[in-house]
Amino acid sequence: MANDDINIIPYEGLKELNNAQKESIIQSIQKLEKKIFPKNEQMEILNEIKKRTNTLILALSKNSAPQKKKNKLKNKKKSKTNLKNSKMNELITEKSSHSENYIVNGYLIYSKKDSIIKFAVDPSKRNSGIGWKLLSYSMQRMTNQTPKDHKINLAVDVNRLPAQHLYTKSGFKIKEQINDYYEPGRHAYIMEYVVS
Repeated sequence: MANDDINIIPYEGLKELNNAQKESIIQSIQKLEKKIFPKNEQMEILNEIKKRTNTLILALSKNSAPQKKKNKLKNKKKSKTNLKNSKMNELITEKSSHSENYIVNGYLIYSKKDSIIKFAVDPSKRNSGIGWKLLSYSMQRMTNQTPKDHKINLAVDVNRLPAQHLYTKSGFKIKEQINDYYEPGRHAYIMEYVVS
């Protein structure tokens, strides 16, 4: 997938989508949360974005294979006795397939106060520039909302070197290390960006 196919957009900018589509996006983010982060680091995304101080930024692409077509392929493999039931399921899916038009490639949640709360890119989409686009867009929004010399912070696992490299490339510097930040034996760097 070309990086140009990815749209970086704030969640509140999805006004043209219906509630089912928005719900599908939130469910996709929640699935990524479970896929990427250990249980003690997972967030209830809907609760986080309901907070007035938090902003969700998404890296979305259009789904090139509609759900209806996928189900038709599955139906061809089913026996005649199951065909009647599968046709009914297909009709239900056909009505709801438009709610799954988008693929969530990554997301970032930041607090309007001073921190990046959560940042994730689908593991299958890493090293394609999505993380850089998502972080750059978010940093631009954050720095436009804050005065000069304001500090933006984030925490990153000391062993997540690619993430640290991305943050350093964006202008973050390691401020301190906090031992056992995530759990016993898992330490974090607190990184800081000073708005200039």
